[in-house]
Amino acid sequence: MVPPVFLPIAEMTRNLSGKLDRKSLRALLVSIEGDNIHEYRVSDRPKVAPSTNMERDLQALWAKGLNLKLENIGANDDFFHIGGDTLAAMRIVAASHSRS
Repeated sequence: MVPPVFLPIAEMTRNLSGKLDRKSLRALLVSIEGDNIHEYRVSDRPKVAPSTNMERDLQALWAKGLNLKLENIGANDDFFHIGGDTLAAMRIVAASHSRS
C-alpha cells in the first residue's frame, strides 16, 4: 500500500527518551491546510474537469466536505486519495440529501 501523501521534513524530532516525537509530527501535519496538502500528493494523473452537471455537483459536495478548492478535485479523482474517509463520506451523503 502506497501512502497518497509524502511530506518532506528536514529531521524527525525526538522526545527526551529518544523516541520519535509523534505529537510534533501530528502538529506539523495539522498545520498544513487542506488546500495546500495537494502539493504533496502522489498523483501522476492530470486533473480532469467535470463535464456534466452531476460531476459538477459532486465536485462541489466533495470540495465542501473535504475543505478543498474546486480546482483541486478532478472528475477522475479517488475520494480516499484526495483526503476522504468514512466520516467525511457520511457528512457528504447528509449534505447531498439536504440539497435535494
